[in-house]
Amino acid sequence: MQLRLLVFLLFMCVLSLTYQLYISDAGLKRNKALSAELSSVESVNASLKARSRKVLDDINALKKENNALEARARTDLGMIKKNEAYYQFVEDDSPR
Repeated sequence: MQLRLLVFLLFMCVLSLTYQLYISDAGLKRNKALSAELSSVESVNASLKARSRKVLDDINALKKENNALEARARTDLGMIKKNEAYYQFVEDDSPR
């Protein structure tokens, strides 16, 4: 009698664990969803690290090189030197 009870309890434990593993929300489905989310977050993190590295390289270049600072001021801010002529060519979009 005690052996049957022990076998029944073990069977119920195995059945409960199997249910939790395969059917419940905390089982394999959740693991698969979290793995997909993890790979997505890792790819976003990698792109952000690359962007951060580029920004740090730009900062270091601006700190160390005067030419980089001048080029940045010319392209981004449209600055020119004293006694320098600035010419802007505008294309005519009207049909001829």
